[in-house]
Amino acid sequence: MFVSSACDAAYRPRLWLVGPGVPVGAGQPDFVPSGWGAVGVSGPYAAYSGHGVAGWRGPTLARTLGAGTHYLVLEHGARGGWSFISLAGAEVPGGTPEGRAALGRFGRCGA
Repeated sequence: MFVSSACDAAYRPRLWLVGPGVPVGAGQPDFVPSGWGAVGVSGPYAAYSGHGVAGWRGPTLARTLGAGTHYLVLEHGARGGWSFISLAGAEVPGGTPEGRAALGRFGRCGA
């Protein structure tokens, strides 16, 4: 998970993995459907520069998943900012037109 360097330290989203077979635990967010579980990670963030962006690199969430549909949810609260996630190098090579356009907006923070 990456956050724009233009965002102040108050913008540090939490990444959630949500789906069937993920353990149901205390402190799950309200957006998790009944019968599903969620696991979240947040901080620490470290300075990062690469892939044409400068920002803050957040924690890694690694899990082996069973069958079913799973979702990654970025929870940032009421604070606005720009962030993106990496799928451990499994992204589409060269990206998508939408993704490349979004990288141009990554250098700012807020709405």
